[in-house]
Amino acid sequence: MSSDFPLRLPGLLSRDALLAKLREREDLFTRLVDLSTDPETGENIFGFNSALDEREPDAPDFLKLVSFEDALDDQRRSTVKAAFIDFAGGQIVADGIIKIEGKDTCVIIYRGNDPEFPKSHSPSPGPPKPSPLPDDTVRAFDVGGAFAGIPLDQAIPIAMPLKGMKDGVIRAFKNASGKIDAFIMVYGCGR
Repeated sequence: MSSDFPLRLPGLLSRDALLAKLREREDLFTRLVDLSTDPETGENIFGFNSALDEREPDAPDFLKLVSFEDALDDQRRSTVKAAFIDFAGGQIVADGIIKIEGKDTCVIIYRGNDPEFPKSHSPSPGPPKPSPLPDDTVRAFDVGGAFAGIPLDQAIPIAMPLKGMKDGVIRAFKNASGKIDAFIMVYGCGR
C-alpha cells in the first residue's frame, strides 16, 4: 500500500541525487514500493509503504539503483529485468521508466547485494569472429596499416555468393541500430 503522501522529485535530478533523496525518505522508517512519472509536470513520483519500518541507514539491504537508457520499450525492459533477476543478488523493490536528468530512463531499484554477487556469470559472447582473411588483408588492419583502428575482430560474416569472392562472405560492421556502416569484401585471391 502506498502512502498518502508520495515523494515527488524533479525529473532533472541526476541518478545519484535521486537515489540520495530516496534513501533519505527511507531513513524516516518507510519503504519504497512503487514509482511513476507525472506526464504533465515531468516529476517522478515515488510511493512508500505507510507502515513504519525499522531504521537501517547502513544496512546491507540499503536501496540501490541501476539504470538502462536503452530499455524504453516493453520487450527490452522485460529482457533487462529478467537478466537482472538471473544475475543479481538483490531483491527488486520497484522498476519502470522515470526521468533522470530529463531523459526517460528504465530503472530497477533494488535492495541487497550488488549485481554479480553472489551469482557471477561469464560475459556474454561477442559477435562471431570472421573467417581468416588473406595475410596481406589482415596486415592492413594492424598498427600502421591503412585500416588501423578498425576492429576487424568485431566484423560480422554475411553470406554474399558473388563470383570471385573469397569464401562467398563479406565482413560487415553494424552500428548501434543494427544497420551496416561498412563492410569488407575480399576477392581475386590469386585463384
